[in-house]
Amino acid sequence: MQVALNYAGFHVAVDGVFGPETQGAVVAFQHAVGLVPDGIVGPATASALGLY
Repeated sequence: MQVALNYAGFHVAVDGVFGPETQGAVVAFQHAVGLVPDGIVGPATASALGLY
């Protein structure tokens, strides 16, 4: 997911840890694509990131 966030332009360290930096990037991504910015990578966010 961190790689997908980076690819989408939301730069975070790729360390495998879902910490505050990653959660902040998820919220920013969700806001940018019109999703509810809750910081949770559910099905809609994962799909928008191209994870499945």
